[in-house]
Amino acid sequence: AINPPPNSVPILAVSSTSSSLLRALRPKAHEWSSLSSPRQLRNTKIQSRIRTIGCEAEPLASFRSARKGSIFTRYESLRRARISKHNQLKVKSTDKSVSLWTSSKERFKANPGSYLMIPVIAGCVGYITNWLAVQMIFYPINWRGIPLKIWEDNPFGILGWQGIVPAKAGKMSERMVEMLTSTLISVPEVFARLNPTKISDCLLPLVQDAAIPNFFALKWLSAPFLKGCLVNCAKDLQVRIESILDLKELVVGEMLRDRTILVELFKKVGSAELRFLTDSGLFFGFLLGIIQMMVWLVFPRGWTLPVGGAVVGYLTNWIALKMIFEPVNPVRVFNLFEVQGLFLKRQSEVAVEFGDHLSSAVLTSQQLWGNMLFGSHSDSFFSLLRSNVPWFIPTQVVTNVFEKLRAVLPTSEHILHTYADKTLALKENIIEKMKQMTSAEFEGVLHPIFQEDEMILIIAGAILGAIAGLVQQRIGEKLAAREAVNQQDPPRQAGTS
Repeated sequence: AINPPPNSVPILAVSSTSSSLLRALRPKAHEWSSLSSPRQLRNTKIQSRIRTIGCEAEPLASFRSARKGSIFTRYESLRRARISKHNQLKVKSTDKSVSLWTSSKERFKANPGSYLMIPVIAGCVGYITNWLAVQMIFYPINWRGIPLKIWEDNPFGILGWQGIVPAKAGKMSERMVEMLTSTLISVPEVFARLNPTKISDCLLPLVQDAAIPNFFALKWLSAPFLKGCLVNCAKDLQVRIESILDLKELVVGEMLRDRTILVELFKKVGSAELRFLTDSGLFFGFLLGIIQMMVWLVFPRGWTLPVGGAVVGYLTNWIALKMIFEPVNPVRVFNLFEVQGLFLKRQSEVAVEFGDHLSSAVLTSQQLWGNMLFGSHSDSFFSLLRSNVPWFIPTQVVTNVFEKLRAVLPTSEHILHTYADKTLALKENIIEKMKQMTSAEFEGVLHPIFQEDEMILIIAGAILGAIAGLVQQRIGEKLAAREAVNQQDPPRQAGTS
């Protein structure tokens, strides 16, 4: 034995011949080795030696091998546990998918009629929601409901509705006037087509009746003078027409006075697109209904069909509106065919319908003269008459002529209107300019009626679709219960017989 230094662990010396003593000390050596790793030896500053034969390197080597073995075993066990868990999850997910498919298949076989009705009903829902959306665009003309609160220029109130076009007739007609004056009609250019002499010939009998007593000789003598005054008035009117005729006031006023004018205009212009908007609901609704049926098979929850109906109503309206106006310019797909908004493809046809309706319902000679004589600039028209009549003619005579024109021209089929409508040729002018529009400019003719409240139409379709989905769910539950009763009835009847 070697005497240990102070404050150190006792040192044991073992003879090679003392096997019994060696066996007795082995557990101690193993315990010592577990407590005496190299790091622990450095930390605790143990300065010990084992002089025993075969025992100097054995404890440390055995410790290292045991440590390495324990780390490897631990890592291997963790790896195997991870693989086992992954396999269990894989098997579990496979079993779950198989059981889900099996349960869905069994549900379909148990009640195929109710499931096959889902796409059919979804198609009907898509058609009905789109049809209602079209009706909500134009009707009712006047606000209907309980007038608790009505917002101006908006189709909805707290409890009520007015068609989008009638409700926004003012804004839409203003936008239409901007398009007319900026791209379609130049008012001075159009009125320059009128012949002042022809205008004076048409108006001379009216002016004679108002200005001169009923004496044939006096009327005959005054005809050249009055005709000269009327020619001067017509020429001055062509120069000052923009300060006398207010086209915006005319168009907006007419469409607000009779809101059916704008409704009929858009229905006539967009007849094909509105028909597509309605009919497409049936097709898209059926396709989306197939997806809805699959979801209902996998997740037969109380919310599945109402949510699916809302999605069907939302998407059918959204897709249809997008297909009507987009893309604005033709887009070639795979160099096989071109895709363009349905409305924009019919530019020539729509131009004819738009020009015909607008020129016959709003921009007639009768209404143009009515605006000049009764509009906000009627004082300018009277000043024009007074300035082109000699000073010695009393103002009362000019007033009589002005009142006579106001009484006759806006309300009767005067010969002047036939000449003016033919000469102004507003219909032909509008059609020609609309055909020359770019696709982006032409899109602004009809799209505003959808852009104003496009999201309202889409959300309305979603709400109606959700209601239809809820009804569809109740019908399916009743059909399933009826089939279950029918399946149980035959055995009972056989037993009783």
